[in-house]
Amino acid sequence: MKRSITLFAFCVFLIPALFSPPVFSQNHADVEQLIQGNTQFAIDLYKRIKTTEAGNLFFSPYSISTAASMTYGGARGDTAKQMVDVFHVSLEDQKLHHAFADIQSRLNLIQRQKKIELHVANSLWPQDKYPFLIEYLELVRNCYGAKIEPVDYDRDPEAARRRINAWVEKKTKNRIQDIIPDTRFLTTPTRLVPANAIYFKGEWFRRFEKSSTEEMLFYPEKNETIKVPMM
Repeated sequence: MKRSITLFAFCVFLIPALFSPPVFSQNHADVEQLIQGNTQFAIDLYKRIKTTEAGNLFFSPYSISTAASMTYGGARGDTAKQMVDVFHVSLEDQKLHHAFADIQSRLNLIQRQKKIELHVANSLWPQDKYPFLIEYLELVRNCYGAKIEPVDYDRDPEAARRRINAWVEKKTKNRIQDIIPDTRFLTTPTRLVPANAIYFKGEWFRRFEKSSTEEMLFYPEKNETIKVPMM
C-alpha cells in the first residue's frame, strides 16, 4: 500500500525585507544560498499558479519551502532528487537544515522588536505509532523547532483534522480557520502532515493619512474598470 504525506503551509503575511540581516552567523554563505534557491522556487511557483488561479494571488514561498524541507529531511532516492530539483536545493543536507535553523533564529530576533509581531511555527503530525526514524524526528525538532504531535489518521481522521486546524488557527491568531475543510484531504494512507504557520503584523514606518485617500480607476480585468479608494 502506498503511504502518503500531506503538506500544508500556512501564512498570514511575510515580507522579503525580513531577511535583511541585522545579525549574521558563520552560516552566512549557506543562508544566502538557501535564500537564492527559495527565490527561484518562488518565481517558478508564481509562473505556474498565475495562469491557473483567478483573482488576487498571495502565497508564502518560505512557508512552503520550510514545510517541504522538513519532509525532505526524511526523503531518499528519486523522491529526494525530485525535491532538490523543484526547490532548487544546492546545499548538502546538513547545511540545508542548519541554514533553515539560522533563518529561524533571525526571525525569532525580529519577534522581539517593538511594533512588530512575527510568529513562525513548525509542526509534524505523524501517524500514531508509525515507525519513523528517531534521527529524522530529532532533525526536524532541532533544526526547525517543530512540535511533534502524533494523531490517528486511520481510526479517527476527523479528530486529526480538528487538532491540526486548531493549531493553525492558534498560530495565526484566528486568521486562518478550517484550513483542512474535511477528511478527504487525510486519506487512510496518510502517515505524516508537516505544517508551517506564519503570522506577521507591523506598523508603517510612516503612517498614511486617511484624508489623502481618493477614488481612482482600477482595472480588475483587461477591459473592465471600477472606482476604488486608493492611497
